[in-house]
Amino acid sequence: MGAPKAYIASMSRVGERGVVSGKFWLADPNEDMAWRNKDWIVEVVDEDDEYQKGRHTFEVVFFKIVGSVDGEEAFTQSEEDIKKFNVIYVTQWDGTYKKNHEKHLRQEATLAKAKEIVAQGESSDEEEEDDADNVPQQGPAMPKKRRLEKTKRVTSGTFFVPVGEQVPSGGAMYKQKFSCLLDDNEPIWEYGKAGKKISSSTKRSSYLNKHHKAVYAKYIEPHASNKRMNEKGEVVKLYSLEEAFQKHMKHALVICKDQRALAYGSTEAFRDFIMELDERYQPADVKTLARMIFALRNVLKAKLKFLVKKMQNSRGKKWASGSIDFWSSKGGCESFGGIILHFVRSLTKREQQQKRATRTARPRSRTAISFAKATLSDLRTRLSPELFEAMVFVAQNADQLEFTWEEVFDEYKKLLREAAAAAAAAT
Repeated sequence: MGAPKAYIASMSRVGERGVVSGKFWLADPNEDMAWRNKDWIVEVVDEDDEYQKGRHTFEVVFFKIVGSVDGEEAFTQSEEDIKKFNVIYVTQWDGTYKKNHEKHLRQEATLAKAKEIVAQGESSDEEEEDDADNVPQQGPAMPKKRRLEKTKRVTSGTFFVPVGEQVPSGGAMYKQKFSCLLDDNEPIWEYGKAGKKISSSTKRSSYLNKHHKAVYAKYIEPHASNKRMNEKGEVVKLYSLEEAFQKHMKHALVICKDQRALAYGSTEAFRDFIMELDERYQPADVKTLARMIFALRNVLKAKLKFLVKKMQNSRGKKWASGSIDFWSSKGGCESFGGIILHFVRSLTKREQQQKRATRTARPRSRTAISFAKATLSDLRTRLSPELFEAMVFVAQNADQLEFTWEEVFDEYKKLLREAAAAAAAAT
């Protein structure tokens, strides 16, 4: 009988560790439930192969909490609570919780390796800058042009290296293999255009999200174009273009009406202010705003043309009068021509019949179009004449003509398709 006892002692699970979800325990809903959303590292402190539950006997282990997987300290439990609540069947311990801890250790090792890779990339950049500064100068050195400091962002490509050369993949597309530095798995294919460095990292990003979720969550996900980190360190998903389009459109209207620079909303301070109001909203960039202003102009022009055509079909010969004005900037160096169109729209026969009963039929007067209101200040630089005209046109007519954001969104997508087609034709 001695041998079996020695064998059993050698198979003791005391000291083994596992990972248990916070939802393992029942909790009072009135208490703080944040701990239930975390995973906890636990350690076996005792075991019982004759644990009685009802009429059946089971083999179980008892465990204590060591801490959370993200480093939070464990909440205290008495020995009585451990025997009462921290009980797991051996089959579940071996099949699930123990393996969870082994997976956690592999993730920690992978994160450590990823940290080394990122650090090596940063140190290599510093060495390149030092080499550039140590180049001997011939004669007095010219002052260097100031440039915005660029911070190297960690991407999916940081954790991969190319393998071999690019090979044809059909049509104008080429493909190349990339090997992950975090494991020894088979390389994956990434696709791009012939003769150009493959910049797309879609496949590599998907690979990290599937095989190395901890690395993806720490280095890739917070910098995704559709996500951001809030003040609590939580990853927040941003609105899609369609979800945020009404906010973008109002932003564009403010720029046109107040004659602001398109880039004034791109500063970090302004983005932080917006995040305080709505953490899911991120202001549009300059290109998006410019294209949106052109979309607004096109929609409003179409509305104006329809209104003018409707006026031409209404009663009355003289239906409009116009004036031409010229505006000059400070110093009179630049001038802008402006056309203002005023009209009094007569009612159609049908409208007269509808209004005659109430005797409230009156002509309605409105200003239809104005191409120039004032000049832009020195802050509004690098504006093309077409964009300037569009901004003034939108500012003057957005409140006069009725339109919907869906109409502007459809026109925006049309302009986007046209720009993509033009870019493809150019290449």
